[in-house]
Amino acid sequence: MTGLTEKGQHSTVSPIAVPTAREARQTLETVRKQQARAAQKPRKFDAGCLEALDVLTSEETPQRQTLTRLGLWNSVTDKALLAYRRDLLHDGYKPRNLPDDALIVGITDNDGTVVAYKYFVVDAVGAGVYLGQDGWSPVWRSGDLRDKSIETEWIVSGELDAAAVHTALQAMGTRNYAVQGVPLQLPLPECLHDLTDRRVYLHSRTAEQRQEWTTLLQAAGARVHVLPADTFRVADATETACDALRVLDAKNLGYRLITTASEAVEVPSPEPDPAPQHEYLEEGGCLLRRYEDSKGRIKTDCLAQFTARIEQDIKRIDHRGQVMHCYLITGTTADGQRLPPLTVPARDFRAMGWLSEWGSRAVVMAGSGRLDHVRTAIQIYSRVTAQETVRYCRTGWTDYEGHPVFLTQGQTLTAGEPIEAVQADLLEEFTHYRLPVPAADSTGAIRASFALTKIAPDALAFPLLAMTYRPVLGVPRYVLLVVGTSGHGKTAYISQFQAHFGSGWNADRLPSSWLSTGMSILEQASSARNVLFAVDDVKFNATVRENEQIKASLNRLINAVGDQKGRSRLNRDAMKVSTTPPPGGAIVISGESALLPFSDAARTVLVQDETNLLASPDSARLLQEATRLAATGVYASSMAAFVQWVARHHARLTDEAFRKDYVYPLREKLGGLGGHARTPDNLADMLACWQVMLTWALDTGALDIEEIRGYWQRAVNTVLQLLSSQSVVLRHANPAGAFLSFLASLLRSKDVYLVDQAHGGPPERPDQWGWTAAGGGHEGQETVWATSRNGTPVGYLGRTDPDGPCYLMLDRAQVYKAVSRLAEQNQAQLPDPNTLWSLLKERLAEDGRMLCEPGKTTYRRSVPGSHRGTRVPLVNLREDFTAEDGDDRDVGTRTATTPLCGDFPFVPVLPELVALFTSHPGTPQENTESEAPPANPGDRPFRQYLI
Repeated sequence: MTGLTEKGQHSTVSPIAVPTAREARQTLETVRKQQARAAQKPRKFDAGCLEALDVLTSEETPQRQTLTRLGLWNSVTDKALLAYRRDLLHDGYKPRNLPDDALIVGITDNDGTVVAYKYFVVDAVGAGVYLGQDGWSPVWRSGDLRDKSIETEWIVSGELDAAAVHTALQAMGTRNYAVQGVPLQLPLPECLHDLTDRRVYLHSRTAEQRQEWTTLLQAAGARVHVLPADTFRVADATETACDALRVLDAKNLGYRLITTASEAVEVPSPEPDPAPQHEYLEEGGCLLRRYEDSKGRIKTDCLAQFTARIEQDIKRIDHRGQVMHCYLITGTTADGQRLPPLTVPARDFRAMGWLSEWGSRAVVMAGSGRLDHVRTAIQIYSRVTAQETVRYCRTGWTDYEGHPVFLTQGQTLTAGEPIEAVQADLLEEFTHYRLPVPAADSTGAIRASFALTKIAPDALAFPLLAMTYRPVLGVPRYVLLVVGTSGHGKTAYISQFQAHFGSGWNADRLPSSWLSTGMSILEQASSARNVLFAVDDVKFNATVRENEQIKASLNRLINAVGDQKGRSRLNRDAMKVSTTPPPGGAIVISGESALLPFSDAARTVLVQDETNLLASPDSARLLQEATRLAATGVYASSMAAFVQWVARHHARLTDEAFRKDYVYPLREKLGGLGGHARTPDNLADMLACWQVMLTWALDTGALDIEEIRGYWQRAVNTVLQLLSSQSVVLRHANPAGAFLSFLASLLRSKDVYLVDQAHGGPPERPDQWGWTAAGGGHEGQETVWATSRNGTPVGYLGRTDPDGPCYLMLDRAQVYKAVSRLAEQNQAQLPDPNTLWSLLKERLAEDGRMLCEPGKTTYRRSVPGSHRGTRVPLVNLREDFTAEDGDDRDVGTRTATTPLCGDFPFVPVLPELVALFTSHPGTPQENTESEAPPANPGDRPFRQYLI
């Protein structure tokens, strides 16, 4: 083209240096920053310039004639090309150096806003000039380059050449394209928009420019196709798009462009930067360093006579939730011997002190800095081999990628196949918490687990089996305390349930014992989450100090379970609080006796059983067979199947959902039967666990419907018995209740007695108050009453008025001494006298069962032997004090035949199984064995559960 576009100068150039991919990315980043700053910079036009411009119209002017001759007038009418001329009638400011016949072109941004004006002198040779004062040269564009629908982008030199290409493509009906024209003042195309995977056809006038543009656009992610240099050469006089459009019509030029573009080959992307060659080698089992000396010679230096790798980059999360990074490091000596794996905290790796764990076999050569080189070499060679893993220093449920997973040593169970990405790294003493991969058919293992109820009475077996499966559903807020005589097989039996969480547990190896300190037991229990945690052998036959320590430890553990609160303490510099989480599993404690204060007893389900499991050959044989099954992993297989089943229904069966949907309804029913406020909640929790367990057995087909009904009835009976016995336990645990109970017992045994307040002889109904008939009583003879030879007088019996009730008027010193002696014999302990009398007043005074003077715990009475008018302060209890609190004989103990069992029908926890269960109202499922199933599952021989 003559006088309108910039013509390139052909010259011979030297070979072009191609930048590396890294250099190209750096250049792209720099160019984008420069272009972004320039685009945001406000434009400065000559004063009055815009007022002096007139938009080209159909009027015949030199400017229109030029555009028509070039074939660009259609682009003007389509408003793709904004063209102006100087307004000759404008009387105002005339732009500097703007001839009357100048053609002005408007340059827009992506939003269509004119950001620059460039003028060309018609029929003159030379570059166009921008009407700005800042020297900024934007590209010309046919539209918004940011449009996501654009598939191809054409980039050419020159703004009017780009308009010519746009006119030709438009004539061919081409869609989804954009054109940008790069002025000579701007050596690079605009690349602020997203060019990823966009097909780009570029035409530049020099090889250097083509290479520079290609490298930049490829770094931006474009697929670059370079058009030949002669693309626009139609005749000898044509080299640019405007020249070609002047010779050819728009449609022919468009056809030529599309044909040429289809034949253009995509420029191959540059090879990625080669990986830097590090200077370390492994050769002959040794670590070597290769370096260049001062004379340029390559030398090799031996650093160490072993090699090592970081096999795993471990993220360890302890039971407190604190995270620590560790490396699992393996090594091999120069002579091929494997070094033992080491787990090294990441903070200790740099110092390399861990090499001492490998002893004399890990030899590092002498020399300054060689230890640093060894560390660097190990890290470089481990970049590929090191696997990132997460390890929890606890058992139980956690979340992985939105799904519940169950952690045990060596196996992480899920609703499907086990995974290895998350593992448990437990304390050495907890490595037996190890569950196997769930078997395809666990029916035999499940039946064997339920068959453990055959070995011991239901009162012991059913709570133990419930506590075994309960922690998988969440943390119970009570402790199961099993009390019985030593040597009766109690520990061996409990170990069978502990073996549900790993075949390594047995009677000689339980998670903890009371030989450990209280704080260590609490730490261990907080790490054992969602598993059974048995603590064996609580005894109170040591010294008074040791007994007090055991009581304190027991109190701390039970309260931590019941309240689900951890223990916090400051570190030595009082700058940081360390908190031990509460126990996270089900706690079972065994011992020969239990000295529990009232608050601890309310958080405990106490099972007192004196059955000798080793006394009869049959029970001893069953226990021995169960021990064998535990050692072979049968019970652990049952628990693995249960964990997998719960994982499939995790949201509806665990934690608060379990309590809300299954525990609370049962608690409402049990709460109406009396007892401490916590007791119905504890026992409802246990019964709800049986409901889930039997639903699981029904769903897996391990038990038939008749067996499930039998187990459920026995579970309900056991819970009702525990509700009654627990009420007695709580009364004994309450100091006031224990005192009244012991006093009633002493009166029944005639170890203490009362005398009549008026005359000092036998009181009314002397047989109730410690007296025994010694003679008489026949044919009108008066009965002679006497006290026991060792009986102790503890007070008086009298009335406040003739028609009023009788009161026990107790001598505080004498009665406290007698009752304390009996409490010690029963391994119980009363508070000091003043506290005891206050507790009695709180318990009995409100309903008139204890008579007290205002502000006191006593009531003054005249008694035999005192001076006339002298009144002695005595503890005054109404004669019916035993009606509610003290006398075990008055407790309405429920039995297994209580009709209340009908108030607890079994309903599967899975709605889809309700219809299956209710469709068999009383008919057992077809039995696949040779004999009909017994009505009571406990009647089935033990070995039949092992099918």
